[in-house]
Amino acid sequence: MLQTIINSKLKPLSHLITAEIDKITIFALIVVLFNTPAQANDTHDHHKVQAKKDYTVVSPVIKLTDIEMIDTSNNPVSLTTELNQGPVVINFIFTSCTAICPILSSTFSQVQKRIDEIKVPKLKLVSFSIDPERDTPARLKEYAQKFKAGERWNFYTGTKANMLSVEKIFGNFRGNKMNHLPYTFIRVNANSKWIRLKGFVSASAIIDEINKASTN
Repeated sequence: MLQTIINSKLKPLSHLITAEIDKITIFALIVVLFNTPAQANDTHDHHKVQAKKDYTVVSPVIKLTDIEMIDTSNNPVSLTTELNQGPVVINFIFTSCTAICPILSSTFSQVQKRIDEIKVPKLKLVSFSIDPERDTPARLKEYAQKFKAGERWNFYTGTKANMLSVEKIFGNFRGNKMNHLPYTFIRVNANSKWIRLKGFVSASAIIDEINKASTN
């Protein structure tokens, strides 16, 4: 009889405990389902906001002079001749660089793949070496192949004095190669102003800036 009474008292309590456990479980699931995706979305949105602020845009005054350089086929070329033929996007790299340069070159490689999205015809990508003593034409050619550079992407080296002059023309010189900054330069035609992007710009950002400049 006593056992029957105890069971009759505990049975409702057990249901209550089970119900409470179920509530806790459901609540935990709700937290997981709603909180985790929200964090993921917040992170994603944060990255999107950051991407918009990853670079600055200025219009520097750049006056080209006739400086001799050397291309990857060991041919002499003129700075003004190469850059005045049409729209151009420029960066500065060196082949032994393991930090900034691979990022800049990878971005150029992506721009090259999306060349059809660019509204200006015959766009040329140009990479100048800031380590000409080490970056021979052959070494630059090997570097270009690494990033699958096509006919619209040219690499140039030259004498130390000449390549230093090129750097100074673009305001890229920072004392030595290890101090160089992630600059990208754009000009949509020989008569338009130069645009300098400072920061790790994406291929999409470069394409957008080119297309924007082409309508101004």
